[in-house]
Amino acid sequence: MKGIFIIAAAMVVVAGSASFAYRMAKPDYVLFRQAETLREQGDYNRAIGHYESLLKDGFKNTVVLDRLADCYDAIGVPNRAVEYYERYLVHVRSTPWTQMKLAGLYAKAGRFAPAVDAYRMALKSQPGNRIARINLARSLSADGRFEDAAREYQQVLGEQR
Repeated sequence: MKGIFIIAAAMVVVAGSASFAYRMAKPDYVLFRQAETLREQGDYNRAIGHYESLLKDGFKNTVVLDRLADCYDAIGVPNRAVEYYERYLVHVRSTPWTQMKLAGLYAKAGRFAPAVDAYRMALKSQPGNRIARINLARSLSADGRFEDAAREYQQVLGEQR
C-alpha cells in the first residue's frame, strides 16, 4: 500500500512540475487559455483585457483578433468589433461566412454602405443565401436606398428574378 502511495505522490509532483514549467515557458499561451475560458463563461470585459495584453506582448495568433471582435460585439461596442475583425480579415482568406460576419458588424455599427458591400460580396459566391439577401435589403433600407431594398426583398420572395 505504501508503494502505491509513493507512486501516486510522485505522479502528482511530476504533473505539478510539468505544469509549472509550461507556465514559465509559455506564459502567453496560459494567458490565452485564461482569456478563452473567460470568453466562454461570458466574462467578456475580463477576456478583452487578457486578449489585448496578448496583442501588446506580440502574441502571434490571429484568433485573438477574431475573439476581440466577438467580445466587443457581445458587450455592445460594434465599432471596436469592426476594427478588430477588419484586422483579422487581413490574415485570413475571405469566405461568404467572414463577409456575412463583417457585414453584420458594420450594420450594428450603423455603417450601412460598407455592410451593403460586404453582403453583396457574400452573395457573389452564394446567390441563393436568403439570410444574406434579407440582411442586404435591411441595410439598404437603413441606408435610405428603398428601391434597391424593395428589389432585394422581391427577389427573396421570388417575385423577381
